[in-house]
Amino acid sequence: MIQKEVWQDRIEGNLFKDNDFIKSGTDDSQYINYKTVHIPNAGTLPTVVKDLALGGARQNTAIRVDTPIDYGIHTYFALPWLVTNAEKVELSYPKMDSLLSEMQAILNQRVVEDILYAWGATGLAGTNNILRTSGYANNDTSAAQFAAYDLNNPAAGNRLLFTLWEMRQAKKFLDKQDCQAAGRHMLVSANQMDQLVNDLIATKYRSQIGDAFDIKTGMIQKLMGFTIWQRSSVLLYSNAATPVKKDPTAVTALDDNEAAIFWQEAGVSFAKGGVTVRYNPDQADAFGDMMSAEVRFGGAIRRTTESKVGAIVQRQPAV
Repeated sequence: MIQKEVWQDRIEGNLFKDNDFIKSGTDDSQYINYKTVHIPNAGTLPTVVKDLALGGARQNTAIRVDTPIDYGIHTYFALPWLVTNAEKVELSYPKMDSLLSEMQAILNQRVVEDILYAWGATGLAGTNNILRTSGYANNDTSAAQFAAYDLNNPAAGNRLLFTLWEMRQAKKFLDKQDCQAAGRHMLVSANQMDQLVNDLIATKYRSQIGDAFDIKTGMIQKLMGFTIWQRSSVLLYSNAATPVKKDPTAVTALDDNEAAIFWQEAGVSFAKGGVTVRYNPDQADAFGDMMSAEVRFGGAIRRTTESKVGAIVQRQPAV
């Protein structure tokens, strides 16, 4: 049915509209027809000896043990919706087209939230890949500034600001890993973007902010080597000593903290399948037309060491 194919192409073409950051990871979509993606992770490096004396006893040998990263491919279903024959006659707008837009939006929202959770750093022992906000505005480390928590969930209280200082710490974190400079990305929330822009405007380097901040669009394209992405919210972490990332469906707590995430393209993976739209017109038992959709998707941090991946989690100021 041509109409169904048009709707299917429309959802697929716009599935990650305004969430293009997903495509900045390593694309494993060639494996989408399988249930699990396997990413080999090399074990310990070989030992190097300078000026080895040859001719003696055989040297000790070692076996490299590789540890694969596995992540599942999930199927997301937008459950069937019904448009009755009466609605098609009486409504002044094409309801099926409206439902299609909402179906696209809700699939987008759920898939993106799960990918953010999959890409979020866990604070694995020895990695130090969860940084905390400092509140150091205008590069002034003598006093930490904070603002009231500002998200539509039960969390409350104040949080230290997200500033240019945080961008510097994230850059240094990847630099110390000898991580490639190209392909670095950071995803920030609307609140974090606002705090960052405010810091750039206030900084003593404000005469140079035009290189990073486009005042016409209100967006930052690139800063400290990171391509900057923004969405309304990114990820929440608990307030534990080592913050724990929270599943998007989990109940929020009063002391939850907002986080930005950053990565180098080789540090994260995604796998995307096509969209399937099912359209059944004139169903006798439903007295109308029915539509549903599904998409297959998965993602993960690519290395067991969580290299090339980090998070910047809000810190609550000392009382």
